[in-house]
Amino acid sequence: MKLKPITVGLIIISVLFVGIFISKSMNLWQTESSKVPVSIKSGEFAGMSDPNDIRGSYSLEDIENAFNVPAEDIAKAFQIGEDINTKTFLVKNLEEMYTDPNYEIGTGSVRVFVGFYLGLPVDLSENNYLLNNAKSILINSGKITEEQTKYLDSHLISKSELNLDSTTNNSSVVSSEESSIEENKLKGDSVFNDLYDYGMTKEEIESVFGEVPNNLMSIRTYCQDKEISFSEIKVKLQNIIDAK
Repeated sequence: MKLKPITVGLIIISVLFVGIFISKSMNLWQTESSKVPVSIKSGEFAGMSDPNDIRGSYSLEDIENAFNVPAEDIAKAFQIGEDINTKTFLVKNLEEMYTDPNYEIGTGSVRVFVGFYLGLPVDLSENNYLLNNAKSILINSGKITEEQTKYLDSHLISKSELNLDSTTNNSSVVSSEESSIEENKLKGDSVFNDLYDYGMTKEEIESVFGEVPNNLMSIRTYCQDKEISFSEIKVKLQNIIDAK
């Protein structure tokens, strides 16, 4: 039997709506990401949410729901102002708050804080810093391990010590050798065009990002837009630059 085009169209639409209805009734239909981190695969903590999977697009409320770490404690640890809604505050916004190129405070720092808060294994290969007042909060949680405490003691910084205006260049006198070293260091306000100045090729940039973004775009902004860790990308890029 040959069906008319209009009949075929009605059948397709009916099947589509029935499929959506069934998916919703079984809680399988989602119109947005669920912000649920992956679970730890093996070991003592297998089955628990993995702090290494926290992303910049997570809000503090997402973290509270996934890890049972109060959003209020995270806000206090990173000194997020009381005038800001801590529940809806996104992790990636920390990289806009703390722009000192010498101390990385961002998504990686939140992963460290949550991991230490719960005594869970977390990647410590990067130099992610926490503010001084985070220490008392983590100790009070009662879960931080001895190894984590040692890392914490060497990765604490006072907010007053941070240079939060990364666009301001302190005009201190340095030797030509020191100046050369500083010129090849990625900063919080570095743009993609700077990578060429540091000696990177188009192919090397593509190997990190999968594309070559607008030369005048901030690397930090690009990472925030793509919901990838600026701190991790920064390490990869700096390794390539240092190898030149």
